[in-house]
Amino acid sequence: MRMEEKNDIISVQNLTKTFDEFSAVDSILFSVRAGGIFAFLGPNGAGKTTTIKMLATCKNSNLADETA
Repeated sequence: MRMEEKNDIISVQNLTKTFDEFSAVDSILFSVRAGGIFAFLGPNGAGKTTTIKMLATCKNSNLADETA
């Protein structure tokens, strides 16, 4: 696990979102450095849109340590 660095513009640790018994996002962790390029890749239903909505505060996470 990489510690949050001063030049991170987004740092997410343990981001989780469940809908009843379904885990849409399960304890993910990532960071984006200033000036860097970042992409979400994954199959349909992997939680990419849900993650972006949580980061944009359109949807509340169940449990997370996030800074932006």
